[in-house]
Amino acid sequence: MAALPRQIGPMESNNRGQGLAAVELIASFVAVGAIGAVFLNYVGAHLAFFGEEVVIDEEEVRYYWTGVAVLGVSVITTFVAAALRGAKRAYCWHLPVALVAVMSAILFAVTQAGPVR
Repeated sequence: MAALPRQIGPMESNNRGQGLAAVELIASFVAVGAIGAVFLNYVGAHLAFFGEEVVIDEEEVRYYWTGVAVLGVSVITTFVAAALRGAKRAYCWHLPVALVAVMSAILFAVTQAGPVR
């Protein structure tokens, strides 16, 4: 005979909601930080002084893809945690952060190594 699912009591449900809220908060901070990291990588890749030619290294391309991966995972985590918590008002913050994340991943793309023309 199959076991019946365990009922979650009020205290356990509240602790779960607090844990999800903490995960959501941390993921949101990570997303905002990753947006900044993608921007700084773009600036670092394209920064040149006194007429020097801009040459993008493989390392900067790798940093871009790592930043975009962290950005994607953190944005998805915020949406999943908010959905599991049932927090509809949290989307007022997560949707703009997701839109800025997509825009920053597109605008600050560093996808090819070599000289910039």
